[in-house]
Amino acid sequence: MTKINRRSCLEPCATEGGNLVGRDPRKMGSSGLMAAGFEPMTPMEVIRAKCLDCCAGSAQEVRYCVAVDCPLWPLRMGSNPWRAPVSEERKGALRANGAKGLAALAKAHRAPESDAATASRLPDSPQPVNGAKTAATAQAVGAPIHSME
Repeated sequence: MTKINRRSCLEPCATEGGNLVGRDPRKMGSSGLMAAGFEPMTPMEVIRAKCLDCCAGSAQEVRYCVAVDCPLWPLRMGSNPWRAPVSEERKGALRANGAKGLAALAKAHRAPESDAATASRLPDSPQPVNGAKTAATAQAVGAPIHSME
């Protein structure tokens, strides 16, 4: 877990006699929040993390939680019980769209590149030794990196 930089999340407030108060995260922006140590999370992930925090990190205790007056209680398992289930028709459409996207990615990956295009992306890349791929070369051409160990 990343340590949060508290100093970057607080600011003096004139109406509070110059005492520090929490900054408005909407004004910090995503880059400011990430610089402070926050990681992007969905609202459901945030709720689940809070429930785990409340239960000393024990998923079993979150499951057994009896704090039914807590507004997070219905959401504590990491899913939204108020959300309507996805219909079979919608699931089929999502699968079809996912398959189309995967096919397009596979086709793009197989498409040969010209040597000029590859060279323009790797102007200062080191030459591989004995046929080994460097991390930069492998990442640029989308190839796996093979360990020399």
